[in-house]
Amino acid sequence: MDMRSDTGLEQDRATIHLHLGAHKTATTYIQAAFSRNARSLAANGIAYIPMREFRSWRRSLLRFHARLTAGPSSVKFDRRLRKWNPERFQTCIISDENMIGTCGGMVGAGKLYPQLRTKLGTVAGMVSEHETRLFISIRCYASFYAAAYCEALRYGNGCSAEVFKRRLEPASRRWRDVLAEIADLFPASPIVVWPYETFRQSQTEIFDALAGKEIANGLHLPNEVLRPSPSQAAVDRAQKFGKRFGWSLAGRLVPVFESRAPGKPPFDLWTEGERDELRELYAGDMEEIGSDSRYQMIARYPAPARSFSGRTEGLDPNRI
Repeated sequence: MDMRSDTGLEQDRATIHLHLGAHKTATTYIQAAFSRNARSLAANGIAYIPMREFRSWRRSLLRFHARLTAGPSSVKFDRRLRKWNPERFQTCIISDENMIGTCGGMVGAGKLYPQLRTKLGTVAGMVSEHETRLFISIRCYASFYAAAYCEALRYGNGCSAEVFKRRLEPASRRWRDVLAEIADLFPASPIVVWPYETFRQSQTEIFDALAGKEIANGLHLPNEVLRPSPSQAAVDRAQKFGKRFGWSLAGRLVPVFESRAPGKPPFDLWTEGERDELRELYAGDMEEIGSDSRYQMIARYPAPARSFSGRTEGLDPNRI
């Protein structure tokens, strides 16, 4: 249906499903699944906007129109949406974990998504004329911060693991704070949350929620590891290189070092005692988030033990 925005320009109202990530929570896997099943989604009246296209467009908008208000940004989004969704499907899925920040930003600040309000606030302005639903997966702090450090290292935003660990203040900004900021930016939008640790058990429900209808059983899902976490041995070698020659190249060598240490344990930052404390912190967040009416939880943490018969049988969820 054609509507008029407060700018007076005609636009097509659509329901926008924003998958916000977070990083290292099977986001690349989900994006690959939607990309590979774009035709199937279209047959069900759903448009999937490829992540790289959306990210590139969003960056260009911010680069050349940084001072624009939410109004003009929403008009530009609507015009672009017509190109992404020429069939004018009612539901459009956008998945881009960088909408809420980057791993480099977290490593630099020592906090969980410190620029979320600014970054996601811009997106909120873009989609302000549309009904919006938000989706985000969260992960236990111990494994999340270790994975985020490796991801930042890969892109040349590294420092030593010791420096990052000293910089971190996990209790000062938690998942409950991140979700509260998202809720403030999208006060009228439902927010669906699931713990990463339940991804394999809850995969069908997660994909159905993201699509807005029961469609997961008809999807052809990837059956390979897409973004494996590097081993402790590979990261240790990258750190030695970074301390001596600089961090901009260290991360690029991680795959080389990884090829020389296949099958080694994944990188870890914590002692067992520290890991237990972070698990307790995360469990507290799960309890608080699960009792908050602003959020719709898929599954709980820890996940109940049960078999999984989907196409990802055999994948290690910590290495998706």
